[in-house]
Amino acid sequence: MCARFLHHPQHAPCSRRVLLWLCRRESVGSLGNLLHELAGPAGTVLEVGAGNGRLAHFLNQAPGGPVAGRVVATDLFAGEGFIGSFGGLGLGSDGQAAGAVGVGDGFDGGLIAAPERLSQAEAVSRYEPRVVVSSWMPEEDWTAIWRAHPSVQAYVLLGEADGGQSGRPWPTWGLRPSEVFGVREEELTPPPWLVGEEPPADEKSPPFEVDGWRRHTAGEPLIAESTRWMVGQGDVDHRLGNSTQAVVFTRT
Repeated sequence: MCARFLHHPQHAPCSRRVLLWLCRRESVGSLGNLLHELAGPAGTVLEVGAGNGRLAHFLNQAPGGPVAGRVVATDLFAGEGFIGSFGGLGLGSDGQAAGAVGVGDGFDGGLIAAPERLSQAEAVSRYEPRVVVSSWMPEEDWTAIWRAHPSVQAYVLLGEADGGQSGRPWPTWGLRPSEVFGVREEELTPPPWLVGEEPPADEKSPPFEVDGWRRHTAGEPLIAESTRWMVGQGDVDHRLGNSTQAVVFTRT
């Protein structure tokens, strides 16, 4: 089982790390299938903001994995212990140990596949990936940089979508902040760094559509299978639908 924690300088006042999401061994397998579908048989998959590199490690080391050996992990804070942690034992769908898919000393195990220390923009320029994947991108938008690079044909965002604690409503997800943080938030005004600016009323198309990209529906089989095994901090009952999910954008 992988565990994703948040521990970053931006959140230094927090004395305890926040558990963002867990993923079972099945999640790594289904994500590998999705990335293979998007990257093709030889395309490079780049993980940015990779924390200590464990997700990329699992994807690369999975026996017979469809993207084994093709996932490059990068993180601007690599080695500083600030961002994230994927670790622990591989658990099957029954919750029982199903063979180790990684090594470590608990959920906050150390670096087992140290990411290269690069910003996400530097990483895309250096590796010219076909697919970019980001787990719990910070509350800012990195996607415009990826879309502008000609090698990138798809990107996958893992985490809370549509105004959650990942990305920005309009530039990342194509939703106006007024739609996301409306009446239901009257008593609790969200912080401006999470909301972002409201686009002009005459701006009808979100940035990704203007750039010639489309957002895929959550019901597409490979996307749905990847989301199925993701359990995040905002998920209460899987039957009600997960806020933690895999979201795919592709160049049209």
